Amino acid sequence: MIYIATGFADFDIKLSSEIENSKVIFYRDFLRQTDDYSAVVISTFFDRHTDSEEDRKEFINLLFSLRCRDKRVVLLVDEDDREILAIALALGIYDIVMYPAEVSDVINRIKNPATFSSVKILFERLKVFEHAGFKDVLKSEDTSKERFEIKAEKEFAKQSNMEDIEEEAGEKKAAGESTFIQTDCEEDIKRVLAGMLRFLGARKIPSDIYEMLILLEDLIADTYRK
Repeated sequence: MIYIATGFADFDIKLSSEIENSKVIFYRDFLRQTDDYSAVVISTFFDRHTDSEEDRKEFINLLFSLRCRDKRVVLLVDEDDREILAIALALGIYDIVMYPAEVSDVINRIKNPATFSSVKILFERLKVFEHAGFKDVLKSEDTSKERFEIKAEKEFAKQSNMEDIEEEAGEKKAAGESTFIQTDCEEDIKRVLAGMLRFLGARKIPSDIYEMLILLEDLIADTYRK
């Protein structure tokens, strides 16, 4: 069930006629007294008798009560009403329709719930992060992005360097020169290769890694030929 409570009778009736399983209501206590609905379309003008601060506080309390019961709220609000917008966002109300609203705008929002990314610009414009004590969240996001970019640059430089080494090795090999890409694990590689060569029956183990690889290739080929 979707309750409709914008405070504009004609608008509510027309909207209700376009939405299945919906009902127009006229006072805020009804939303507190019943629990047979999953969503409500509400506006800042709903059940508002005056423009007093008391009425405004009551509306904010109503929004809080709805979210405490996990009700989905589609909120119609004036774009300049920064206080209500900031409070709504802090309560996790992202389905926001700005005045002047059309019935089609509300229907579209009901069918296509807003995501955090779609209201992120409002969070930033209203500085909700700062008010809620999340000032460091944005800094952390920027720092993470910077770290990612630095890491990507290092990986690119490393890849480019490896390509240059491989190209140089290929040129030396084509020229008949003995070469091998040196690493910090050279001795470990030699030990592994020596063990493989002995297993394959090699009597003399070369000291040069490149020669060891050539001998290994020959021994494997001989094994398959047998």
